[in-house]
Amino acid sequence: MLLMRCVERNSLNLDTLLRSFTPALESGVTVRHLMTHTSQGTPPGEKFIYSGDRYNYLTPVVEACAGRSFREELAKTILDQLEMRDSVPGQDMEFPSPQVAALFTPETLQRYVDVIHRLAKPYVIGSNGQPILSVYPNRNIFAAAGLISTVRDLARYDAAIDRHALLQQPSQEQAWTNHVNSKGQRLPHALGWFVQMYGGQRLIWHYGYWNTFSALFLKVPGRNITLILLANSDGLSAPFGNALGGAGDVTGSPFANLFLQMLSDPAAFPPPGATSIVSAASYEPEAVAPGSMAIAYGNGLATVTSDASSPELPTSLGGTSLYINGSAAPLYFVSPQQIAFLVPPSARTGHTIIDIFAADGSWSRGELIINTTSPGLFSVNGQGSFAPVAEVTADGLRYRPVSNQDGTLNLVNSGDRLVLYATGIRGDAESVTVSISGITAVVVYAGPQRGLAGLDQIDAIIPAGVNGLVDVIVSIKGRLSNTVQINVR
Repeated sequence: MLLMRCVERNSLNLDTLLRSFTPALESGVTVRHLMTHTSQGTPPGEKFIYSGDRYNYLTPVVEACAGRSFREELAKTILDQLEMRDSVPGQDMEFPSPQVAALFTPETLQRYVDVIHRLAKPYVIGSNGQPILSVYPNRNIFAAAGLISTVRDLARYDAAIDRHALLQQPSQEQAWTNHVNSKGQRLPHALGWFVQMYGGQRLIWHYGYWNTFSALFLKVPGRNITLILLANSDGLSAPFGNALGGAGDVTGSPFANLFLQMLSDPAAFPPPGATSIVSAASYEPEAVAPGSMAIAYGNGLATVTSDASSPELPTSLGGTSLYINGSAAPLYFVSPQQIAFLVPPSARTGHTIIDIFAADGSWSRGELIINTTSPGLFSVNGQGSFAPVAEVTADGLRYRPVSNQDGTLNLVNSGDRLVLYATGIRGDAESVTVSISGITAVVVYAGPQRGLAGLDQIDAIIPAGVNGLVDVIVSIKGRLSNTVQINVR
């Protein structure tokens, strides 16, 4: 997470050689190779060989980017920001050196000591199958290991991932994209995470293993569910450690298998309710595109009614989140029966699964086709027909509404500049065509309307000779919008 934050703010290139940060590693190995566990092949980047210890070499990379120690960067950027108050950056914080102690307040140092005193006792399993009290390994902290935490604190971290409090969505998707070698082979590890498909669901996961502790962190973004397990022995990981690390297959874990079976059990996780998705402008199904505004309809979609309070759209409103193929979408508005959302510009085209999770755990699902472009015109009646949400101007200074709130139309003139408000054109705005009464109009502008994410604007000149109540249609390479009307004198 810390390294991807560096990438996001352009202070780290993943293809930088590790020898720029430490001479301790063989030549030709980059930061990306370390993060994807492909640093040990010849050449690097071609073969997946899991080695958690080699993440230690990423410690100076974080420090070079952050300008401070790995311990301080972890504590102040993640633990403090997310109020992970039962997490400690290293067991050695029980007796910190003066230099390390100077990084934290006395209150924080005392809290760390209190947490360490509550640390679970570590055990190994003897030859007779009985647990034997043991000790934890190196008490320091590095990029490979050392954080003390709890499942509740890790759940806070998981929630922060989902609401993009630490990384923006494109950066998180980059971290969750499997490494592909020069032969086109999709390897098991992405940038810090294992990623695999199971039963049509994308699984994002990692495990931890030592002879006195083990862990499993398994996310199912498409279901908005995460499993977090911590143990004070090797029991979670030892029986399947080789399968997990060597093959990158979480089903090597009996715990993960039980959890994945539960996902299909309606008693454990009720099946989703139905939802339908339409364009927020045309109200037509199968009429959305990346970067467009859309609406989901159903029941129990949210427990409250809530609007986004700022132009920076959240991915959670009133405890409700909407996922497109497992990625959270920005939200304008939620209510029990309706959600207005932005299809992320990065959304893949084609068949798409929409999952909605309400604060009470209710789950709804819908399907649709996302097109490259899908022009839709906003209308006053909110149903995509008759009176458009539009303005006209004769001089570019004074603007008049084309329609009134009651849906009646005002008279406009041939030669006026017609300003239409739309969505779904950004995939090919330069190909926008406007037909007014069957006549192709001159398009002056087609592109984003800067006031609201997902809102587009199309300016066209009303052709000469047009008169009366006439149809207005936008098209992009044969794909038509809904039809609205204007009254021309």
